[in-house]
Amino acid sequence: MTRPVLTELEVPSLDSYGCAPGIPAARLGVASSEVLRSSEELSGEARALESSSRETASAPLSVQDRRRVLVVDDNVINQTVAEALVEALGYDVVVATNGVEALAACHRAPPDMVLMDIEMPLMGGLDATQRLRALQRVGILPPFPIVGATSRSDRYPESVCLNAGMDGCLAKPLDPQRLADELHRILLTRPVRA
Repeated sequence: MTRPVLTELEVPSLDSYGCAPGIPAARLGVASSEVLRSSEELSGEARALESSSRETASAPLSVQDRRRVLVVDDNVINQTVAEALVEALGYDVVVATNGVEALAACHRAPPDMVLMDIEMPLMGGLDATQRLRALQRVGILPPFPIVGATSRSDRYPESVCLNAGMDGCLAKPLDPQRLADELHRILLTRPVRA
């Protein structure tokens, strides 16, 4: 399934429980403590990042030279936010909803980087990372960085992510500048995957 390219950050309006109208909270995995900032704020931040990324990062030579980031998150709203922020920084995005889909996506087309949610159904981010690293060690997959993303940094501090084989960890909701810094830190020194 091809996902549409977002020209602006499209975040549905949320009710007081942090849910989009007509989508049950249990399906989204949204708790009231995880309610995202307003779509206007995020849209403004995405535009600001897009503007600043033009000043700090060199533009891709062609569409084929663009780096691909796999965003893995079971929450539709978090997927949309991460996808828009990563695209605003000039990267192509592929989305998976759990660790099982992430493994399949990496087998089909290894990404330049993975932004991996920690808690997901079927297979969580820590388990998926350990499996991806095992496949990389035996040469089935090429090496690529994996950065964790969690709204539960009290339960999953950076040390837990690093011990699982991740290259870093970000708190959710994603801070646009921290995301930009992490993508640039990890990807600017790595060659573009063909």
